[in-house]
Amino acid sequence: MKKVRRMRVKRRNPKKLLLMVPAVLMIVATIFLLIDAKVRPMVRTLAVNQAKVLAVSAIDDEVAAMMAEIGEGDFLTISRDGDGRVISVESDSVRMNQVKSQINLAVTERLQSMGEQEIVIPSGSLSGIAMLYGKGAEIHVTLTMTGHSTANITEDFTSGGINQTLHRVLLNISAEVYIALPGYHQSEQISTDFVLSQTVIVGTVPGVYAGIGSTLS
Repeated sequence: MKKVRRMRVKRRNPKKLLLMVPAVLMIVATIFLLIDAKVRPMVRTLAVNQAKVLAVSAIDDEVAAMMAEIGEGDFLTISRDGDGRVISVESDSVRMNQVKSQINLAVTERLQSMGEQEIVIPSGSLSGIAMLYGKGAEIHVTLTMTGHSTANITEDFTSGGINQTLHRVLLNISAEVYIALPGYHQSEQISTDFVLSQTVIVGTVPGVYAGIGSTLS
């Protein structure tokens, strides 16, 4: 009679399998840490950039709303002689300072009330590949924003044509915005300029000028 050979199935040692588990977990954890170390700075950069856009938009909206409420008004008083020639130009510094204070207060209150904001980052933007930028699944990041602003008003005169001078009242808003992400925070400086008033002065502009930030020459 032929003998039937029995195949022996080698059984893996459970103890060896248990010893492999920590090694596998270590490898997986290392991979995740490497990915996190590469992706996290990119997420922070994109989130901060979007937060700055939100801050600038908030400032623009607040200034526009305040100007609609306050109105441009006339910041200049122009005196002429009997022949209609301009003999003096005087700016209304009191009104300018009032407008500056009102707008600055409104902007600061808006920045301080921003609180938590949700930023959406397309996953393709984290790949570093230009063709994938702005595409892919959305990653939602929650950050906290606050800040304060300072305002400054200046004036300038530029030639507006033959025998014409353009006078502008300019408002500069400089804001420091604080942005906080989980485990990370930083401050950003934002500066935005606005034209509060434009006046065309027809005739020869005199050398006498009473203003808050400029001198005629």
